[in-house]
Amino acid sequence: DNLDGKSGSHFVFRMVSIAGKFYAGGGAINKRPLVFNSSELASAEWWHFTKHEVYSDDDGEVRTLASPDNGLTLFAGGRLNDGDRGFIATSSDKGGTWKDIAITLPGGRINDICFAPDGMHGVACSDRQANGVVFVTADGGKTWSEKATEANKSLERCVATNDYFLVAGSSHLAKGTYQ
Repeated sequence: DNLDGKSGSHFVFRMVSIAGKFYAGGGAINKRPLVFNSSELASAEWWHFTKHEVYSDDDGEVRTLASPDNGLTLFAGGRLNDGDRGFIATSSDKGGTWKDIAITLPGGRINDICFAPDGMHGVACSDRQANGVVFVTADGGKTWSEKATEANKSLERCVATNDYFLVAGSSHLAKGTYQ
């Protein structure tokens, strides 16, 4: 399970740099959803990564990582295999431990999470049985609510501003507000 190019069996779905630290989210069939974070540069060729299980009792995948506050709080999103549901989890210790945030997304997965520059507004885009689903927050990710969408295809990426957000997917681009 290393990201050093020498061994491993997890796919990496997303890599991000937050506050000078690198994070990677991944998973695989019959594997725990993981977040890897970088340690100090060990050599000229490879960074050493520490792995953290997002869920220790279920298999799945981390598809996205984001932070509203320059790395003090992290959010991971993806899909759990048991019950086939999408998830959002949060960490306040740089990925060491994770807590599930209660969202309802049966038959789907969270594909992307992003936050506005104010750190309070955010959006998570996803799919549920091939239909686009959007969750929004206005309190820095403490609570999330589902927002109605007309997307009949998966929503894959999002961008957030303080006033509105954009979501995009298969032949679909939409603008929305947090209300």
